Amino acid sequence: MAGLALPSAAQADPVEYARGEKALARGDYDAAIVHFTRVLKRDPNHIESYLGRGDAYMLQRLYEPAIANYEQVIKRRPREAIGYRKRGAANLNRLEFDRALDDLTEAVRLNPRDVEARLLKGDAHYNKRQWRRALADYTEAVRLDPRSERGHFGRGGSLLNLGRFEASIDAYGEALRLNPRNEQAHFYRGDALARSGQPKHAIREYSAAIRLNPKMTAGYIARGLAHASLNEHPAAIENYTEAIRLDRAAAPAYLYRSRSFAALGDAARAKTDYQRAVDLDPSLADR
Repeated sequence: MAGLALPSAAQADPVEYARGEKALARGDYDAAIVHFTRVLKRDPNHIESYLGRGDAYMLQRLYEPAIANYEQVIKRRPREAIGYRKRGAANLNRLEFDRALDDLTEAVRLNPRDVEARLLKGDAHYNKRQWRRALADYTEAVRLDPRSERGHFGRGGSLLNLGRFEASIDAYGEALRLNPRNEQAHFYRGDALARSGQPKHAIREYSAAIRLNPKMTAGYIARGLAHASLNEHPAAIENYTEAIRLDRAAAPAYLYRSRSFAALGDAARAKTDYQRAVDLDPSLADR
């Protein structure tokens, strides 16, 4: 979950605050809340405890109390970005994208070099399908921090949705240079390659994603489609079959397998798979 880095400074009741930090770090969020609350009873203006308690709620997906704590930070430090960024992250996680953008825009105004706020702002635009605005935020994030894997990954997705496939391939490649084990970057780089007419290269990326996550149903379906585009229908069928083994309700896998069976002249299996696909998802009829 994004936006959870804590400042380290503590002033009031440092022992109790340290206990809260340690509880938060080990994932004992209820204990962390107790410790931070004790600090705040003695010092109602202890900013770091509001941040820590807010993060403990955030990590439990309890967004309303998290926001209440971050608002205490904003009330006491309205000219600092951190409260707005944290509240923006909470609003983003509860899918309140417009509210998130209001907060994150303010965070960036207060601190234009806040990379995390830029990334979160990009995420909010991305979720609103505002690809160009998302791209601008992710691009600024990687300008500020060229080693931001999230920034390069976000750029890749924005560019892919804008139809700028070669630039998307490069952006995902940069994310993978920073983290070769990013299965989603391999998968979506495969999509960009497939959509740019490079199915053989796409297969390599889908295969890399599957090696990292052998249960990636979407990876097998996408690799199957790439094989089918090369008229490699036995290989396509093998991939669709594995997707179905992993998810018996994967309607697209049945649909695409039916097409490969038809291409191989197996009308009976093609008909069976097509009917199964439509039974699972009636919207696939006549596709």
